[in-house]
Amino acid sequence: MHKRIQSQSIILEPAYINDFIDDFVNNKVSSMPNDISLNYKLTSLNPRAFVDEEHIGECLNVMIKNAIEAIEAIEANDGASGIINILTEVINDWVIISIHDNGIGMEKEIQSKIFEAFYTTKTGDNNWGIGLSYVKQIIDIHNGNTVVESSKHKGTTIKIMLPLIM
Repeated sequence: MHKRIQSQSIILEPAYINDFIDDFVNNKVSSMPNDISLNYKLTSLNPRAFVDEEHIGECLNVMIKNAIEAIEAIEANDGASGIINILTEVINDWVIISIHDNGIGMEKEIQSKIFEAFYTTKTGDNNWGIGLSYVKQIIDIHNGNTVVESSKHKGTTIKIMLPLIM
C-alpha cells in the first residue's frame, strides 16, 4: 500500500460526503458477513469536502475490514452478532466520518500504535500492519485528522476528519 500511495497521484475534488457514503455502503453491504450488520446515519447537511474518492473509499474499506475482524474476534468468544455503524457529522469546520464497531476493542497502549506502519496485533499471512498506516497517510494528505476511541470489550470508533468546504 505504501508504494501505491507514492506511485499514484491523489486528486482532490469537491464531493458531497453523504452521497459518497451512501454509494459506498450500498456497494459494500452485499459483501458483508451475514452475522454483521452495516448501518449508517448521515447528517442532514450533506457536507462537501475535497477528497480523492478512490483513496477515501480504500480507507473506508480498510476500516470496515478491521471492524469485521474485531467483531469476529469477540463473536468467537460469545456468539453475539456484530454491528458496524457509519456516521457523518459536521463539527465546526470539519466533516467527520465515524466508523464504530461492537468488536473486541483496544487498550490505550495499542491505540497509540495502530497508525504506525507494520504494527499489528493480528496473526496470519494477510495481516501486515499497513492498513491503518495507509489510512493515516491518506487522511494527512487530505489535510485531515484521524482519531481513535476504544475500550477493551466495548468496541472501537475511528473518525476521519476532513476540512469542510464552506
